[in-house]
Amino acid sequence: MKRLLTLVVLTILLMGCGGGGNDVGGGATPGPEAGGEDTGPQTDPETGYLINPELSLAQSGEPFIARGRVTSMNLTPRTAPEYLILGDGGNIRYRILGQSVDETSFEDGTSVPLQAFQIGIRMQATVTFDRNAQPVGRYVSTDVTVLQSEE
Repeated sequence: MKRLLTLVVLTILLMGCGGGGNDVGGGATPGPEAGGEDTGPQTDPETGYLINPELSLAQSGEPFIARGRVTSMNLTPRTAPEYLILGDGGNIRYRILGQSVDETSFEDGTSVPLQAFQIGIRMQATVTFDRNAQPVGRYVSTDVTVLQSEE
């Protein structure tokens, strides 16, 4: 009786988790053609660059767009600030060496006041992986932009 009750409970739990089917896709979200969301790399319509590509593509040496929230930053020296951006989607962090803080602007081209540089702001930058940069795994950019929209 105890064994039967355990079997029934496990069966109910598996059914609730979707563990009883023959899902060949591993539970992945269907693509746009099946009515689901598009989870693949997106491309910027203006530049044609990938936005927040997976690590293998990000480290290929080709330029791409890193877009997301700042989780850490070092503004010293102000001529060579470094940002850690968590890409939209929350999968990859990009450590970016940017242009001077004084040359950083909002999307509309206006200057960013120093007090606006805070953890959690949204940024975008066209970046290239720098294999020679120390620490290893850093990207460089000359067009870090602070995003005002929450897209």
